[in-house]
Amino acid sequence: MKHLLFRSALLFLTLCSAWLTANAQIVPAPTEKQLSAIEKIMAPQRKKVTDILDADKTGQYKIYQNDLKALSQEKDPTQKKVLADKIRRDHYIFIKAAFVAAKIDLKAIRPQISDILKTDRFTLDEFGGLSSSTFLPKFELPLKFDSEFVCPFDSPQEVSNGGGLAGCSSTVETCRIFTDANSYILAGGCRNKASLGGKFELPSGNFQKITVAAQFDAFYYGNAAVLGGYGQFNVKIGVRLQGPGLDKVVIVHDAWCIAPVIFFSQIEMDADNFLAQAVFTGSFAGENLFTAQAYNETFAIASLIGNATGFSISSNFDFIRVKATN
Repeated sequence: MKHLLFRSALLFLTLCSAWLTANAQIVPAPTEKQLSAIEKIMAPQRKKVTDILDADKTGQYKIYQNDLKALSQEKDPTQKKVLADKIRRDHYIFIKAAFVAAKIDLKAIRPQISDILKTDRFTLDEFGGLSSSTFLPKFELPLKFDSEFVCPFDSPQEVSNGGGLAGCSSTVETCRIFTDANSYILAGGCRNKASLGGKFELPSGNFQKITVAAQFDAFYYGNAAVLGGYGQFNVKIGVRLQGPGLDKVVIVHDAWCIAPVIFFSQIEMDADNFLAQAVFTGSFAGENLFTAQAYNETFAIASLIGNATGFSISSNFDFIRVKATN
């Protein structure tokens, strides 16, 4: 095998033009600075609602608060959604009445949020919750690939970081990726990244493009809830390519939600045969080893009395395919 190391520097510096073009079509989750600016708008509106709820004499507000805490601390992925659905059933009418009584003008708030995010591609729900779900457009795949991997895969990787009351966990098996992230009350951020795929050797020659395509079932659920602060949950799905001097991820789907004025905001997807695909461009020397993987990432952050929790699962892989071209 020939290792043309002098090409590594070029590989490392070469930006993936498809990646740059594609990411212009993804609406990324708000930055910390943007979150802070949004919170300045939402905080006084939230006080209007909580002032009303604090006067509740029925005890339901206390039950609601305890239910939100239980949701944030639940570890089982399926049960998270069950608890969130129960909160909606049990408390929607109660919280909606307080929100209406507070007379919050969401139509006036939306342009302010658009100005902060520099986009209008988001949803502002009935309680002031923010969310977005964007995909890269698909392109026609090559008729024939150089390599195809099927389960079991031999190249799993995972990276987690978080502290305090923030908790990350992941399980990367030979045919399944699971990541989750949870953050509750001043917990800071918790980010979890996981990849799964296989290694392949490029054919002889020099190439300018490598296409990576992965097909699997994609399932995620996440929510951000608020009592006296904010929370944010974010899911990213993509493909990853590693090789001499190269380690790049292309995000093909990005979804996020931010805690509303009151209640909670959520995102979810359950898609069979989800296709993640990208073209990486550069200068790729043949007869070198590369690794192609499907990629999952979850992120949760909470501030003051807020929480964010959720998970992402990629499973039932049909294939991961790669093709080198000029």
